[in-house]
Amino acid sequence: HAFDLYAGSLDSDAELSLVEHITVPVERQWAFRASFDRKGEQLAYSSVKAPGEPESVRVVSTATLGSEPPVTVLNDASQWILSHDGAAVYALQGFARPSYEGKLVVADFPSGENLRTIASAVSHIDPAGEDDDPASDEDRGVGYDVSTDAGYAFEFLSDRSNASVPQRIADAVSGPRVAATGSHTLLFQETADGWPVARVFDNATGKGCTLNREGSDETYNGRFTHDGKRAVWVEYGSG
Repeated sequence: HAFDLYAGSLDSDAELSLVEHITVPVERQWAFRASFDRKGEQLAYSSVKAPGEPESVRVVSTATLGSEPPVTVLNDASQWILSHDGAAVYALQGFARPSYEGKLVVADFPSGENLRTIASAVSHIDPAGEDDDPASDEDRGVGYDVSTDAGYAFEFLSDRSNASVPQRIADAVSGPRVAATGSHTLLFQETADGWPVARVFDNATGKGCTLNREGSDETYNGRFTHDGKRAVWVEYGSG
């Protein structure tokens, strides 16, 4: 559970630079991830520096790889993801067994300043537009799963500068997918029949509708097209 992390530019013939020798504790196998910002100017990664310490996010400029040491952005930060505009980092603090949940926080990137709490008992983070439109500098919001007595609920925060007012989208959900535009969420919601039905919600108002052609059919594997104007899902029923 140890390896060397190297990074560098593909536009250069120079060898990659050693960033850090990474050790991943056996009991915390999730305690590493790495990501360039969308412009490729910063390399962010997380690791556990010493036994007993929390996982922390560090950053190093791609222009100074090998000559400047990485600096810590955020302590006690797991399951972190950079915002779509590359100007913030979302992370879970206190993330550990057995619940695999933590407090969702957001901080400015790469400075780590302006740390705010968004929600507690969060298990998963889903920034809108994460994998789409790499040239865009627009932050389109973030969705996340919250543990409740009735299972997982899904909430969406459209404006990270106002972290205290997320929109509760739905309760007892699974498989949420946020459109790249940040406008809607497609998810599956449990019903009295025992099968989850496909539903789509407006992230601004929380209003939604059911997509199933047959209400008793089992549905799963939903997603949006890249422009966020169409939704697809699998619907399985007799015949």
